[in-house]
Amino acid sequence: MLPTSEAAAARRNVVLALTRHLNLQWRNFVFFLLFNDPFAYIIRADRAGVVVTEPINFRNKPGPLLEFLWRFNFLPPEERGMDSTVRLATDAKEIDVAKEKLAAHVSKRRQASPVYIVEVPDTATPRKVLAWGCLSNCKSLTGRSTRFAAVWDPEAEKVRFLKDMWRTDAETREGESDILRILNDAKVEYVPTLLAGGDLPGRYHQTMTQTFTSPKQPWVLTKPGVLEKWTHHRLLEEYIPTPLEDFKTPKGFLQALFDAFLAHKGAYALGFLHRDVSDGNIMIDENGRGILIDWELAIRVRDKQGASIENREGQHGRVGTWKFMSYNLLQQKEDRKPHGLPDDQQSFFWVGLYYILLSFNPVIPGNPYVPKFITKLFERSDYDENLRYYTGGEAKLVLLSGGGALSRLSIPDNKPMGAWFTKALDVFKLDNLHRQLTALQVSSPPTELPQPNLEQHDALEWIFRDSLDAGGWSPTREPKKGRSDTNQASGSVAKKHKMSPGEANIPELDGEDTQECYGEDIREKDGALREAEAEAVLPSW
Repeated sequence: MLPTSEAAAARRNVVLALTRHLNLQWRNFVFFLLFNDPFAYIIRADRAGVVVTEPINFRNKPGPLLEFLWRFNFLPPEERGMDSTVRLATDAKEIDVAKEKLAAHVSKRRQASPVYIVEVPDTATPRKVLAWGCLSNCKSLTGRSTRFAAVWDPEAEKVRFLKDMWRTDAETREGESDILRILNDAKVEYVPTLLAGGDLPGRYHQTMTQTFTSPKQPWVLTKPGVLEKWTHHRLLEEYIPTPLEDFKTPKGFLQALFDAFLAHKGAYALGFLHRDVSDGNIMIDENGRGILIDWELAIRVRDKQGASIENREGQHGRVGTWKFMSYNLLQQKEDRKPHGLPDDQQSFFWVGLYYILLSFNPVIPGNPYVPKFITKLFERSDYDENLRYYTGGEAKLVLLSGGGALSRLSIPDNKPMGAWFTKALDVFKLDNLHRQLTALQVSSPPTELPQPNLEQHDALEWIFRDSLDAGGWSPTREPKKGRSDTNQASGSVAKKHKMSPGEANIPELDGEDTQECYGEDIREKDGALREAEAEAVLPSW
């Protein structure tokens, strides 16, 4: 693998083209031919990685390339990488009904796409729904590669929510559909209602690239054990949730955050830790209440008998969304600590603060420029070239150590929201202080510094309830008359915080960050294939 900038740019272009190919068609893997006269390379890519042949001189010795093309010609679609659980819809009446019901969820650019019948694993026979376009596509070639779609369920005659992804540890860890079944059966509130779901059967729904890394071969660039096996998982949920940013009132925002917190508490009581609390995973349901979604990264921290599970595979190391990770996880380097309940509870706090800065017009001493504040607090990272590892969280640690103007933040328009921030901050400041005293081997901390028990939900639950029960909430999310945007924040999360190039470097963690993903750092600015160009040659799903 050449280290030159031209070679790196070529690899980025190839990876982006492979990513687009897998996004625009329902595929489990893809074969790809790369020509660089007089050489050709045969590439096979799946969600675990890429296998590339040695250069084939097609001018002097075209035999291997011709044999591949001849053999490929006789392969059935499934062995070429196509997903056999998805097929084109052919019933004209069924297609018309699906398009009518799904039109509100499909962008105009996608409305030229065909309608597909998608099978979702169920108890007896697969459940069939109709998909037309999608709500989102994955950015990375490898990893979970999660996609969402609004689908028409002809059996129930309702619009449903489809999630398609790849997962690791299929032999040792419950899939998201398994976890949701357990939560639904236990009547845990504020979690999605599962209708069907599971791992898709058959060897083509499991990645193959990882099998080439062990035993180690001279031509393999990846270390043994780095690439994991990924299994295709699909599930169907009852309804399409609304993004948290679309909250109607300030109190409604905190209520939605609290509802998700209660869902987290209910799941933890059953032995599950979510591990990816973020604004994208806290949504609003059809009744206007909060809902905690995306349980694909959740793991068991206690067995079915209630005993703790220590040092289980996948429990150590970072996982989740960078912006909202605890400072403890962001700052760890070689000493990979287990992701625990205190980390998830801190993530709820960071989600709340993120929205306070963007939507609640806070007053901060010194009148700092809020977008810069957000960049430092949520988006900064440093990359260690030796460890090949990102670290961050310095600004979070400063805040939880009692420093900085942000610790004196107030919200005149919504004093209960300000009280929630202040009281929650005090809890995490005390927890951080005790961590520091422990690191300094202070065996007997001062008695006036009681340590909050973040191994339970009680402390934050009380703070949520106290703030929601208080008076003084603004009836709308707009600032009161006479108040200006003193800190120059956007005033609305819907406008999305935007940063200048070079201001921040946010690692995109897709599953445990020990998984090396080929496509994580791809950007359109690198001159790679544009999506519009890809759609010109590939049928859109």
